[in-house]
Amino acid sequence: MTVEPVYSQESQEFVRAFLSIHRSLYAYVVSLTPTLDDAEEVFQKTSLVLWQRWSDFDPDREFLPWAFGIARVQARHHLSRSGRTPLTLGQEAEELVAKAIADSGPEIDARAEILQKCLQKLTRAQQLLLKRCYADSNQSIQQIAQEQKVTANSIYQKLKRLREILHECVDRHLASGGTI
Repeated sequence: MTVEPVYSQESQEFVRAFLSIHRSLYAYVVSLTPTLDDAEEVFQKTSLVLWQRWSDFDPDREFLPWAFGIARVQARHHLSRSGRTPLTLGQEAEELVAKAIADSGPEIDARAEILQKCLQKLTRAQQLLLKRCYADSNQSIQQIAQEQKVTANSIYQKLKRLREILHECVDRHLASGGTI
């Protein structure tokens, strides 16, 4: 006999709210941080703080702007703790970025799902190059180029072409209404 966990109403409400905005929140965090490693760390910390402070959230307000505010604070703390200069955007610019991301939330979700499908259509070598250059940021482009015995410019050109291929694939999928 398996026992399924019982989640409180409050937990379920948080999960529903969080899942509805998590991609937009992540996109916003990426806009606030200099590297994807920083974005991952800030996103995780922001998610934890959102959960810890869920009881402070006013359900009569929108969740996404509240989450963006917490993300801004977490990004500033992270950057100052790591000895880097915190955000250089002014408050007005930050608010414009937040509004643009919030307004495009459903499109971001759709594009992210389609992008995963388009990534699967790439060759294994192309996928590995993207992963090494973007996801595994512990190596520089120059180091990757040296390992592959090519120039850094060659790697940059490959990355540019892969971004174009992926962009075209996503656009084609959206234009066709669902087929890749």
